[in-house]
Amino acid sequence: MLEYCPKCKSEESVKNGNINVRPRYRCKSCKYDYTVMQKATSFRDVFRRNGALIQ
Repeated sequence: MLEYCPKCKSEESVKNGNINVRPRYRCKSCKYDYTVMQKATSFRDVFRRNGALIQ
């Protein structure tokens, strides 16, 4: 999770549901909703997350 809001840099955020299996957060200070993207550790992980692993 991000430790701060990408818009106002506040550290006060709460979980606010899910969007396409990714958690959604809402900043308590500016009411901005944001989703944290997970970075793939490898090219293979990208396909595994999308359910299209080709071997």
